[in-house]
Amino acid sequence: MKKVSVLFCLTLAVSTRSPAVGGETWPKAVEIDVQPGYAILNKEAAAMASNSFSLGVSGYFNINRFLAVGTEMGSSFKHRYRALSPSLLSNSKLKSITGEFQTFFFTPSVKMGFSLGMFKSYVMGGGGWYSIQNDLLASVESGNRTMPLRDLHRETHTGWNTGIGVGIEPRENISLGLDLRYHLIHRNDESQPSFTYLSPSLRLGVSF
Repeated sequence: MKKVSVLFCLTLAVSTRSPAVGGETWPKAVEIDVQPGYAILNKEAAAMASNSFSLGVSGYFNINRFLAVGTEMGSSFKHRYRALSPSLLSNSKLKSITGEFQTFFFTPSVKMGFSLGMFKSYVMGGGGWYSIQNDLLASVESGNRTMPLRDLHRETHTGWNTGIGVGIEPRENISLGLDLRYHLIHRNDESQPSFTYLSPSLRLGVSF
C-alpha cells in the first residue's frame, strides 16, 4: 500500500510540472518584475504639476495558471509644481509658490489572466498605500520685502489601483510585457482633493 501511495504522489508531482496540451508549461511558482514607466496625472492635478517618470518592482506567487497574488512597490519621480498665481493661493501675502512632489506606493494586488503559447494577457487590481513627499518653495510678502519660505513635508494616504497587461515569454524563465495601471489616491482634505494618475509601463520579468 505504501508503494502505491508513493507512486501516486510521484506521478502527480511529475504531471503538474509537465508540458500541458499544446506544448504550454505550467507557470513557475514566483515571478519578479521590474517596471520602468511614466506617471500621467489627471486633468485637475496636471493643471498644477507636471507628469513624471516612474519605476516599480513587483513580486507575484502563481496559485494556478490563471490566478496570482503579490505586491508591487515603487515611486513616481519628481512632479514639478507649476508656478501658481496669488488668486489660487487664497492668501494675499503669498506671491508665488513652486516646488515638486514624489509619490511612493505599496500595492498588494491580485492578477488574473490566461496564456496562449508564448503570449499572455491579464487584469490586476488591489488596494494601496501611498506616501507623498512635498517640497514647496513660496515667496512671502513681509513688509516691503519678499522672502522665500520652504516647506518640506510628507503625507500618507490609502487608495486603490486596477490595470491590464499583455506580454510574451520568449524564453522559459523570461517575460516581456506592457502594463497600463490606474491609481486613485484618497485625500480627506478639501484643499487637497483626491487625485488619480495613469501609469503605462514596460514589464521585464524573470520567473523561477
